Amino acid sequence: LMGQSIRGRMAIKNHLDTNCLDKTDQNAVAAIIIDNHLKYSSHVSVRDFKRYSAEVKQLFPSENEDFYYKAPPPKSKTNPTGKLYGRFKNMSAKYKKILPKTAVNACPDGIVADKEGSAIDSALQETSEITNAAVEWLLIHAEPWEEVIEKWKITSLWRLNEIKNNSNRTVDELLGVWKRYTDLQGYELIAIDFDTKFPGADALASEKFTTLRGKLLPILQKSVKDKTNKKLLKQLYDPQTNAESQDCIMILLINAVVLPDRGPGNKKPTIRDAQNGMVVHVTKEEDIDEKLEELKQEGSGINHPTIIVAGANLSTLTTFQVNYKECTFSLASFKTCVEVIIKMRFLFSIEYNNKCRYAWEILEGFCYNLAT
Repeated sequence: LMGQSIRGRMAIKNHLDTNCLDKTDQNAVAAIIIDNHLKYSSHVSVRDFKRYSAEVKQLFPSENEDFYYKAPPPKSKTNPTGKLYGRFKNMSAKYKKILPKTAVNACPDGIVADKEGSAIDSALQETSEITNAAVEWLLIHAEPWEEVIEKWKITSLWRLNEIKNNSNRTVDELLGVWKRYTDLQGYELIAIDFDTKFPGADALASEKFTTLRGKLLPILQKSVKDKTNKKLLKQLYDPQTNAESQDCIMILLINAVVLPDRGPGNKKPTIRDAQNGMVVHVTKEEDIDEKLEELKQEGSGINHPTIIVAGANLSTLTTFQVNYKECTFSLASFKTCVEVIIKMRFLFSIEYNNKCRYAWEILEGFCYNLAT
């Protein structure tokens, strides 16, 4: 239910980031739950209130159940308290006017006796069971892919909480638990979880990436100084350079403007070091596996996500891959490679290669408006 609205998803994101809900988020959570309930019934049972409070606690562990619903003492004439009850009192009159009365035995203030339970209570219980079943299925199944996608969406919120609650795990351990991330189409699952964690962040990313070229070109023309990268800059204007290659060259040239940090031993990487840390070029697609093995032997292709491109030269690229640990994704475009790596960085809490870190941070900030 929370994942179906922007307010609910933002509450989830804020809790993942800060481990708490502020007043705005708390009010939003209560409103989403009660407003949804009142679409189907003008009454809420004590059991419903208790169930909803428990579900809030389960999804947002920092919250207190009594803060959302606290029953009055036995034989007391006082009303219940809590965010859920307050929202119910404010909204029930409105919904009573447009919904037929349910055939129930009503208590004072519209709270329904628990004689027969509630349909919403059953639905919530069923939802929890569906999520648990989907998680168990994903841990042992890799196909059919359509079913993987369906169950991955169902469990996305649960998985993000699981990852957050086990933040001391290494990335290798995380990928060992959630093996589907490493499947050939695992980038689709990364996109699902990224959209859950950052609702709306992906919507304008493609459009902003397109505008990036217009903003970067004047800077590149003015700031690129060395002969090698001036020659690379000229390829951007060559009509023989295909669109994917233009994107690749443009991104590589960011490293010629925003120079890399000094590395271990106070050694300053060269522009070429930074560019090779971001994009690895081979002339033939069949050379990719050999190049990957070479990178593993060097240790440079293990700890940071890398784009590998194939083509006779940088002007005629036709093959695009993202490689990180056990993840190898063959993708349709260079832009998609950039998007996947940024999403991996924020989902898995990984670091960019320090040699090209600034270039990646410029891309994530401009396209996704995400702060590292």
